[in-house]
Amino acid sequence: MCKGDVGAFSRNNWGTIHLGKNLYMKKCQFCNIVQKKPLPFVIYEDDICLAFLDKNPIRNGHILLIPKKHHPYIFNLEDKIFFYLFAKARELSSYLEKAIGAKRIGLVVSGVSIPHTHIHLVPVYRQKDLNPNLSKPATTAELLLVQNLISKVMK
Repeated sequence: MCKGDVGAFSRNNWGTIHLGKNLYMKKCQFCNIVQKKPLPFVIYEDDICLAFLDKNPIRNGHILLIPKKHHPYIFNLEDKIFFYLFAKARELSSYLEKAIGAKRIGLVVSGVSIPHTHIHLVPVYRQKDLNPNLSKPATTAELLLVQNLISKVMK
């Protein structure tokens, strides 16, 4: 179960139980990933955040950056965590750009389909590249290759 100080946000279709200021979630995919269930293709991890490869990337190298503590809405984050995530996104984007050879790295903030704040870092080569309809499942081999490319650039 996921526990986070997220206020009064709840939706029954996500299997939530609201207890005071704390929201317990039974099915938060990203909280499970923080607990390494399933084991993600980690790009970066510290005490505050986790960055890993999207298993259904829009483009090869698509990274998801999440706070480890459950927060369903980015604009309700503490300033410290909010600014930290964007600073980390900027840092990771430079590694991703070098590793993949992308023209630019697009950034999309979401939290609707999975109610856990997440930032998408997507290699882009042309304007249409940030279309979520372009996502497709990646193989384990493809994810490992990208993970290794980015890891080499980060050293």
